[in-house]
Formats: sequence, C-alpha cells, structure tokens
Amino acid sequence: MKDYIKFLKENVSKYRNRIIAASVLSLVSMFFILLNPLITRVLIDSVLTSRNFSVLNKVIIFIFTFTIVNSIVHFIYSYSLNRIFLSLGLDIKKKIFKHIVKLDLLVTKKMSVGEINFRIFNDSDLLKQSFGQIMFGGLFNVILLIIIFIYMFTISSVMTIFVGVMNLIQVPIIIYFTKRIRAITYERKVVTEATLNRTIEVISSFHLLKGCNNEKSEIDKFDKNNEKVLDKQIKEANLNLLFTEISSVIMSCIGFGSIWIGGNFVINGIITMGELISFLLVANIINSPINSIVSVITGLQDALSSTKRISDVMKLENSIIQSNDCIKVMHKIVDEITIKDLNFSYDDGKEVLKDINLTVKKNTICSIIGRSGAGKTTLCLLIARFFDPSSGEILLDDVNIKDIDVDTYRKSVGIVLQNSFLFSGSIRENILLGKSDATEEEIIEAAKLANAHEFISELEDGYWTQIGSKGRNLSGGQLQRIALARIFLQRPQIVILDEPTSFIDSESEELIQESINKLKEYSTIFVISHKLSTVKGSNKIVVLNNGRIEESGTHLQLLEKEGEYSKLYRKILA
Repeated sequence: MKDYIKFLKENVSKYRNRIIAASVLSLVSMFFILLNPLITRVLIDSVLTSRNFSVLNKVIIFIFTFTIVNSIVHFIYSYSLNRIFLSLGLDIKKKIFKHIVKLDLLVTKKMSVGEINFRIFNDSDLLKQSFGQIMFGGLFNVILLIIIFIYMFTISSVMTIFVGVMNLIQVPIIIYFTKRIRAITYERKVVTEATLNRTIEVISSFHLLKGCNNEKSEIDKFDKNNEKVLDKQIKEANLNLLFTEISSVIMSCIGFGSIWIGGNFVINGIITMGELISFLLVANIINSPINSIVSVITGLQDALSSTKRISDVMKLENSIIQSNDCIKVMHKIVDEITIKDLNFSYDDGKEVLKDINLTVKKNTICSIIGRSGAGKTTLCLLIARFFDPSSGEILLDDVNIKDIDVDTYRKSVGIVLQNSFLFSGSIRENILLGKSDATEEEIIEAAKLANAHEFISELEDGYWTQIGSKGRNLSGGQLQRIALARIFLQRPQIVILDEPTSFIDSESEELIQESINKLKEYSTIFVISHKLSTVKGSNKIVVLNNGRIEESGTHLQLLEKEGEYSKLYRKILA
C-alpha cells in the first residue's frame, strides 16, 4: 500500500490544480444530483397541490435552466477527468518505457517481451483507472452516499432503514459477482491474447506451415482456441446478465417496498406525496455509488499488484556503473583497441570468456570465429559496452572504455546483426537511424557505399518505399545493405558485424564484402562469422574455443600453425 501511495504522489502531483478543479466540479455535480429530488418535492407539495400556475411556469423555467447548467457542468467535469486520467496513463507509460530502454542487456534479458508489454500498457492502465476509481469513484461516492442517507432520514427514518438494509443485502452479491466477472474477464483476455499471438505466428510463417503440410493441424488449433475464447465470453456474458437481473429484482423490491411503506405514511398524513416521490428518486440513485465503492474495494488489489510489478521494474538498475567525471566527448581518432586480461560470466556464475588478450589496430578487420557458444557475440557486445567485463579492461589507446560516458561511447560504435532489424517505415527513415540530421546527399552517398543505392532506386518509391515490420518486403541481402548504409552514414570508429553474410546469395555476399572493405577506411571492424570465405581476407583472425583465444593471426599464418582454424578450413575444402 505504501508503494501505491508513493507512486500516486510521484505521478499525480503535477496535476494538483486540475484535480482540485475537477473536485470542485464533482461537488457541484453532486449538488445537481440532489437538487432534482428537492425540486420535485417542491413542485408536488407547493405548486401542484395549490394549483398555482404562475409558480408552475417559474418552476418549469428553473428546471429547464437547471438541466442546461447541469449538462454543461457534467460535460466540463467529464472532460477534465478524461484529460487527467489519459495524461496520467501516458506519463506512467512514458516513465516505464524510458526506464526500460535505458537498462542494459544483462537486465532486460531477464524479462520477456510479453512481460515488458504488460508493464507498459496493462499495469499503467490499471493504475490510471484505480486513481480515478479511488479519488472520484470512491471518495466522492462515499460523500454522496452519506448525504443521500441524511436527506432520506429527514423524510422518514423507517423508510431509510428499510432501504439501507436492502442495500446491505445487495453488497455481498455485488462483491461476489464483481470478483467473478473480473476473474473471468482476465481469463478471457489471457486466452484471447494467446490465440492472437498464435495466429500472428502462423500468418508470419505461411511458408513453413505449407512446407510441413500442417494447415489442417493449425486450423484445428485455431478452432479449439477460439472455442475457448467463446466459452469465456459466454461465461462472462452470463455472469453480467445474472448480476443485472438479480440487481434489478432487489431494486424492484426496494422500490415496491418503499412505495408500500411510504404510501401508508402518505395516507396517514405522516409524510406528503412530494416527500414520497422525492424519497423514491433519491433511493433510486443509491445503487450507482454503492456499485462504484464496491468496485474500488475489489479493484484495489489489482492496482496494488500492478504497483508492485511496476515498482519492481523501476527499481532495476544497470549493471554498467558510470562515474560522474567520465569523458563526455571523444575528440581523438582511436589508433588501437586493446583487450587486457578480460573475463566475463553471466549471473549464473559460469565463465563465458576467460583470459582474453587482444590488440586490434585502427582501420583493420578483425574476424572472430569459433563454434556455437564459444563466446564470439558476448565478446563483441562487451566491446560495444552493452555490459561490462567481470574483470579485465578494454582500452581505446590508453583510455578504459569505463571512463567514457556510455552514450558518448556508443555513438562511436556501429552494429549490424545477423538478422538486420528494420523498423516499419520507409527505407530513408531506417537509414537515418545512423544520423538523424543527415542531408539527402549524405543518405544517397551512404547507400552507394553500401551497394544499396542501385536496388533502392529501382523501387517504385525509391528511398520512400515502405518496407514493413522487420523489412519483410526485402531480401536478406537487401536488408544487410540497408543496415550497412546506416553504418556508413554514422561513420563510427568501431563497427561490429555479426554474421553479415549468412543466409544470403553469393552475389549479395560479394557486394556486402565489398562494402565491408570500403568501411575499413573509416572504422575498425570486428566480424563474427562461421563462413571462412568472409574472414580469410581479414587483417586478423581470432579463433575462440570454450571462451578462450585458441589462436590468432592472418589466414596464411593460421594455416601454417595447423591448428583449429586450419582444421576448419580444410574441412570446408573437403
């Protein structure tokens, strides 16, 4: 509960003035709710019974004016609440997203994409709704309920006790159905989300589905999943229907009971007809605030759970520790990258890299090869400072990269992954990720250097061609060349290429290899590859085995050593 209150204070304080204004409007709206039964009471007892037509006209004009003013107040009140809640929800989403994006890979890899999405969208919406329910749906409805019962008590204590007892009977029913409906709604959402995810997977891999002749199996799964969704939807609808009908019966009992008791009081002259009608109108209002208050009570547990989940994410800290006096600007061109006595292990304690010592000169290509799990990608991610080594250091000339501001350092590093990721949007927008303020001439020049300009120009919309999520409208080679165009635009001092020529045709491989050789003029390049055709022209080849450097040298030097590289090379030739 403390975390929940603290979280609300941190995020709601900026809306203090708007909340005060909305609170005032809420009180005004509450006054209008109670004014209607009072006007009705006066209309019946003082106007209709005395047959005073002149007063009747005045009362009707007042009611008409009151209705217009009430509508205006209610519109402003609802508009204000929507602005506050929607803005608050957006603030929470932005806060969570900003924090998660700033976390390093060692931290974020512990969370699934589904978990992150749930925190950003589901949990933030629950907190937004809970604030509205507690502040305006709970607190103000409690005040309204108290005022209603005080007013009813001034008319008849007996009738008020009757209405109170009947509503108390309704409270456990509301609690029961609210919990059951909330639970079944959650189950429906889970089943629906699972069905949706599976459908997306199937649609995204039609070629695999048809290649395995598995259409019937997937159709059956789709039918079964949707039957589960339908089952939950029917249960949810039935619960809502049953709850509505039971509430309707209880409200009818309250209404008929009040008429019977009140009718006797009117006949015996204890209350007037206007008081009876006014009482019935007010009694009819009670159900809404009671439902709202119960909803707050039952929904608070969900809000507390969401707060804990969000707080757990917000408490996550980067494993990369940065000093306040770190280098903010890199002026010097790096002549040499040195890795000294580097060791690294993940949280499980198992060493992935051991005693790594390596020196790479500027404007050279260093290829890192080895079996799967040898530590190739981990080493390159350490060079990019996605996380820090457990011990040892990585030096740019004589400067430890830990002494350089993380953002500053990463601006000097460019990465192209095995499956180059492109965002939905145009080719131009994706290339601009390398340098957001680049000119058209710079974009085209970068694409030419990456051997991408020719195929881009042949597309109907050229650089403005929409490529779809993950670049699904392009071939693997085209994707890699657009990714390389980003790097040429960025002009980083260090470039990391993870399997740049895997799963592409020989023509694309030649074009990419040509681009890599051009890139060497600007950058020091680390290449991870299983393809010896890609690495044999490198200035230095490093062979990793079980997290250690087994051997290093040029292609010819390693062949002469008759070591692991030589075995791999001869195996491929054979």
